[in-house]
Amino acid sequence: MITSLTLKNWRTHAETVLEFGKGTNVIVGVMGSGKSSIVNAISYALFGTFPAVKGRSVTLEEIIMNKPNSQSRAEITLDFEQGGVKYKVERIIKRDGTNEAKLYGNARLIAGPKQKDVNEKVENLLGLNYELFSRAVYSEQNEMDFFLKLTPSARKIKFDELLELAKYEEARKNSVTLQNELAKENKQRKEFIEQQKKTIQSHEEEKLQKQIAEEKAEIALLEKEILKVRKEVLSIETEFKVLAEKERQNKLLEDQILKLNFRIESLKLDVSKSDKITIEEVLKRIEKLKTEVILIKEKTAHKEKEYKENDLESKKASEETRVFEYEKKKLLAEETGIIGLKGKCPTCQQELTEEHKKSLRNEITAKVKELEVKIKETEQRKKNFSEKARSAEKEKEEMQKETDEKSREVYKLEAAQKQALEIKEKKKQLKIFEEELPKTKKQLLEVGFDKKKLEITREEIYAKKSSASVSESRIKSKLELKKSYENTLEKIGLIRKTIEENGKLVTGYDEAVKNIGIFANCLVATQIELRTSMIETINNAMSTIWQAIYPYKDFIDAKLSIVSDGYDLEVLTRNNQWVRVEGILSGGERSAAALCIRIAFALVLTKKLSMLILDEPTHNLDSNAVLKLSEMLREELPRLVEQIFVITHDKELESAASSNLYLLSRNKNNDEATKVDLLETTH
Repeated sequence: MITSLTLKNWRTHAETVLEFGKGTNVIVGVMGSGKSSIVNAISYALFGTFPAVKGRSVTLEEIIMNKPNSQSRAEITLDFEQGGVKYKVERIIKRDGTNEAKLYGNARLIAGPKQKDVNEKVENLLGLNYELFSRAVYSEQNEMDFFLKLTPSARKIKFDELLELAKYEEARKNSVTLQNELAKENKQRKEFIEQQKKTIQSHEEEKLQKQIAEEKAEIALLEKEILKVRKEVLSIETEFKVLAEKERQNKLLEDQILKLNFRIESLKLDVSKSDKITIEEVLKRIEKLKTEVILIKEKTAHKEKEYKENDLESKKASEETRVFEYEKKKLLAEETGIIGLKGKCPTCQQELTEEHKKSLRNEITAKVKELEVKIKETEQRKKNFSEKARSAEKEKEEMQKETDEKSREVYKLEAAQKQALEIKEKKKQLKIFEEELPKTKKQLLEVGFDKKKLEITREEIYAKKSSASVSESRIKSKLELKKSYENTLEKIGLIRKTIEENGKLVTGYDEAVKNIGIFANCLVATQIELRTSMIETINNAMSTIWQAIYPYKDFIDAKLSIVSDGYDLEVLTRNNQWVRVEGILSGGERSAAALCIRIAFALVLTKKLSMLILDEPTHNLDSNAVLKLSEMLREELPRLVEQIFVITHDKELESAASSNLYLLSRNKNNDEATKVDLLETTH
């Protein structure tokens, strides 16, 4: 598992440090932001190369940062874990070509500084070389469904290369070629011996001279024919290049027409679902409702104030009542106390008589009645203010409800306004696409591509080249025969010995031809057995993988089928019927099938390295297919593959991250270096 990558002056990366974990690591960025440079760096760190360098479309010197300031060297540091050991690869690319590489295991140098030593050590550790890594682990830009776009026969060739069965086929062809050449050569040797025997018997040197002359004449004719054929091939190849360019233009225009038709239908569907209300009507209604909301809020505020004032008065009245009741209680206590009083009055200091006591009680009784009147009045005031407060509060609540209702209506109308604006913009786009479609169709007609003519031309080139090759073989054979005639004339005395020696060679060659035939048949049988075994292993893996990554029940299994002309990819319906992927599945389902093949090969062929790299996997996928792919990459794929890297410009694939999510950006106008932000995943 790769744990970190550090880049210095690598393409657009001045100094970039990336941490990776188990699961799906997603790197998002626009074109030119330095996304693909990261997976190229991973490949180069491990194997000392990557596709663009391997294909010689990019030199190592061009990898070193050149803008805004030219740098003298680029550096890569890659940390990974394998078999419980922590490894670190360091590679340095210099403009003078003196590149270096070092490999550390648990901080101890185990290979380097020669790049070849590091490459071989990494291959042994991972159990695979660059060729297998680039085919089974690393899906190049927009090539995740590469295997699905091939014909069955072309798919067989690619799969045989992946399974390394092509080596057996190449060995068989070489052995058959060798067998034919030996048989042909032996036939010529036998003929030569018979001729030599006749020569020995008759010593007809004039006849040999005549044969040499005939061979010279035939060689001259063959050379003339080859020259003629090569001129014809040059002429046909010029025509073929023109047809091939038309084929390329035709394919681009057909793809463009498909995209335009899809966009037009999609926009028409969106426009047909739109409401008929106009933006102007919506705006008027919104302004009206907003004005009403403001007025209601003002009234609500007034009622709130009224409620608070009445509630305050009610509380004041309640407090006054409590004061009056307290005074009443106090007076009644005094009245009771007067009955038991003796001696002088505590107020006027006069002697207390019964009449005086009665007068005091009457005075207290009058005050109590006065207080009772006040209590009744304050209670009535409290009741009046409380009722007014409740009434104001109720009106305030009703106004608030009305405000909420109108606010919700405003929100709905604003949403309708936004939708109307979007529909207006989509109508503009629809008009542009509808105007562009007939122009593109006209361009397609103007290209005038003739596929049949291209195939005929290709076959004609092949036939001409094959004819020239046959003629060259005949010339070679005749030159050898001519030389043998000349040697016969020069060494007539050694002919008998030559006949004896060639007789032994004929016997040996006959035995060799027989043994080579047996060997070729063994290779065929071995190839068939290995292919069957490997495909069975691949299918067992695909069956498990399909159930893990495909979220629905309409297709319950997937497999590769060996057909007469190659391999077909099939899925099993719920009705227990196998159907071809090319004829049935949608874009998203095809993505699942393509991913299933990729994972199966990665699991079967790369036992030590549980890794998958997908560079721009959303090519030609609609938004729904992208969503399904994201779910598979996030939820299901990490259960099968330890570590996944997804390089994409598609923001919708951010949700695929189950591990680290990086956003790459770069100001290309100012030739600035790549900037990297680690985003938080929502999972």
